[in-house]
Amino acid sequence: MPTAFTVLVSSTGGFSAPVKLQLDNQASLPSSISAVFTPSTVTPPADESGYAILVISTTTSTPTKVYTLTISGTGGGLTDSASVTLEVTTKSTFTVSSSPPDQVIGLGYSKQFTVTVTSLGQFSSLVSLTLDQVPYGVSYSFDRPSITPPPGSSAYATLTISVGANASPNVYALIIRASADGGLATSDRVHYSFVVVDVPTTTGFQINLPTATQTIVITQPVSLTIGVASIGGFSSDVNLDLGKAPSGLTYTFDPGTVTPKPGSPATSTLRLTATTAATPGDYDVDVTGNSQGTTNKSTITLTIQRLTTQLSLSLALTNIRRGDAIPVSGQISPTVSGASINLIYTRPDGTEFTRPITADSNGAFSDQYVPDKVGGWGVRAEYSGDNARTASKSSVLEFQVTEKTFLQLIQENALWIVIGIIIVAALGAGIFMTTRRRGEKRRGPPPAAAPTVWRVPAPPAAPPAVAEAPALPAPPRARVERREAPPLILPRKKCSNCGDVISAQAKFCDKCRAPQPEKTEKKYEAPPLIIPRVYCVNCGDVISAQAKFCDKCRAPQPV
Repeated sequence: MPTAFTVLVSSTGGFSAPVKLQLDNQASLPSSISAVFTPSTVTPPADESGYAILVISTTTSTPTKVYTLTISGTGGGLTDSASVTLEVTTKSTFTVSSSPPDQVIGLGYSKQFTVTVTSLGQFSSLVSLTLDQVPYGVSYSFDRPSITPPPGSSAYATLTISVGANASPNVYALIIRASADGGLATSDRVHYSFVVVDVPTTTGFQINLPTATQTIVITQPVSLTIGVASIGGFSSDVNLDLGKAPSGLTYTFDPGTVTPKPGSPATSTLRLTATTAATPGDYDVDVTGNSQGTTNKSTITLTIQRLTTQLSLSLALTNIRRGDAIPVSGQISPTVSGASINLIYTRPDGTEFTRPITADSNGAFSDQYVPDKVGGWGVRAEYSGDNARTASKSSVLEFQVTEKTFLQLIQENALWIVIGIIIVAALGAGIFMTTRRRGEKRRGPPPAAAPTVWRVPAPPAAPPAVAEAPALPAPPRARVERREAPPLILPRKKCSNCGDVISAQAKFCDKCRAPQPEKTEKKYEAPPLIIPRVYCVNCGDVISAQAKFCDKCRAPQPV
């Protein structure tokens, strides 16, 4: 069965060093006896006292005997010791203990302890309770000054200790004396326990921070748990705030008012955010608490850092012909809407030039540049940063610019070549017709054609009634033949993005504006556009087969 001793470590002459506690003669005790110090090291304040609890446990196999326990403390180059007596017995007797073993009681406050009297064996007698070594200014009372534990069970009483305003701050070990039969019999009828009362110099509260330093990245919120502990029985509302907060730092406490209880600290969540208006640097910020005109604070060092940005860059093509545009796109992360990005192009000769562009609301940016030189090019993106964000650079992307082949030039200008051929042909036809007409004028008009004589057959004999004369047949008309001209063939392809049919020479889709690859894959080929054409019956110019009038001489065309 366990029992406890209170071990006091008192400082004299300003001593204030850690003192390690141990049981010197534990090796000579039976193995069934165990000893545990809580805590095992005590640091008393200068000229004051600290304490620890020594718990001794025995088993049913522990020999009945009176044991002397030697407790020693070592610290600051000094060693001291004290002895206590432990009696292990099978007699019918009792034990006394208190819970909690120690409490902090401020000036003008009171706290309660539970005193337990436990029967050992068949003990069941009246036990009287009292408190010894009570200092000046401290008073006490038991709600049950005398209790009788049932055999093999326990009985309980409540001890109330009050600390007056005139008490001296210190750590006091008060002895609970429990005696059976008036305490006049043998020592097994009187037993003791301890309660430790810590009377602080002040009564109030203390603000505890989870860390002494905290880093905050601009625009990224941080949460800290703030503790408010009661000192000396304090139990009032504490209003929390932040003092010496730098410009651009926003904060909230949740909740903003807390009420700590003795032995039960209160907590609040402090949320901090450095806005883009904040200036990076180190700041000492006070977490303050105010209650009933008393203000306490605890200082934390906040380090505000700029937001780290990153730039990514990509090319839709890595090989283009001179005269084509190179599509460049990129992204700044985290998103910086309206960020000024510099695209730096490197020519084949090593010289550089900059094209400034602006990121959209999603941080994306793009550019279309037509290189003017053949060879190897490079492009990179740079962001100069600002007060809230770091500068960043992308990797350098390379692309090649080559000359266009003769076939590519023909393909790209096929339409203008066809138009030129048509114009040349039209001019040639016009010259031919003009020359022919001039020759005809020099030779004179052609001989007139002999008139055609129509013979009308005699009508048959008319009946008595008057009959209508048969209608004369219409004279035949000369038929003018239209001569077909070579059709106009325009090659076409399908857009590699939306599939719309576009010109084979198009660099961008007319519908979706997507850039088109230099070479058309077979799956993107489309039937050519064939436009039928004929020669004008008057001037011989090539015109559309559906034209009703010649575009050149305006002569009507046969249907």
